[in-house]
Amino acid sequence: MIVGSASGILAPAVALLFILAGCKRTKQVRDQPETATIPAASETRIEGVAGTMGSDPGLMIAVRLSNGEQVLVNGPLAPEVGRLTGATLVLVGPVQATTPWRTIVPTGYEVLAIDGQKPHVGVLRVERGEEVWLETRPPLRLEGTPDALRSQHGAKVYVLGALRDGVLSVQSFGVIKPP
Repeated sequence: MIVGSASGILAPAVALLFILAGCKRTKQVRDQPETATIPAASETRIEGVAGTMGSDPGLMIAVRLSNGEQVLVNGPLAPEVGRLTGATLVLVGPVQATTPWRTIVPTGYEVLAIDGQKPHVGVLRVERGEEVWLETRPPLRLEGTPDALRSQHGAKVYVLGALRDGVLSVQSFGVIKPP
């Protein structure tokens, strides 16, 4: 005959389940020592200046935060960030605590400033009538477009210049993603 209540038997088992549920798992980074673990990734927003670290062939894309920390940039958007060297950006995406630097794999970014100015970023469209448009919201017609920019139809670009009545006078530009 068993003496006692069911709650007396179940209580330790339930407590053990709560303890196990509270434990966080870490994932081992492939080709890294067993001690190199990272927490589960989460979306983070970081702001900094785009640049590079190292030298060829080990050149890395990075963003320098205001505290001086370098955060490496990986993933499909890294080449675009690399073409924005010197620009102030906000990157959004999962950040991983890798050794010796943190790494972000951005899912998106915003260009806050280039040479102290807020740029207009979009895809360049050149129409048959020679009009040039920057596909933004709303689209902007470009004025004074140099041939070097006009030849980039379909490219993701940034343009600096004066905006008046939906017309952007091109002062300077850069290609973020070639056509």
